Amino acid sequence: MNIPLKSIKKALINTLVFGASVHIGILLFYGLTHQTLQGLNAFDILDLDIYIPSLVSGTTMFLLSWVFIGSIFIVCLYRQNNKK
Repeated sequence: MNIPLKSIKKALINTLVFGASVHIGILLFYGLTHQTLQGLNAFDILDLDIYIPSLVSGTTMFLLSWVFIGSIFIVCLYRQNNKK
């Protein structure tokens, strides 16, 4: 079986995106049913709280975590659009 590397990369990316989407969906459902969205703190999702526990506490850190994710998105989008 000879599967092109491009197809393997695309399948891997799709698998990761699907898994991440399901994970966020579960966290969102849990947050809504328990009336807290603290589980959606991006620093907590990335387990950065293992190294810096204060990253997952409070509304400010929750918002800052999504500013961090948004910044990563903007950098990736910029790099993608500036490929030669």
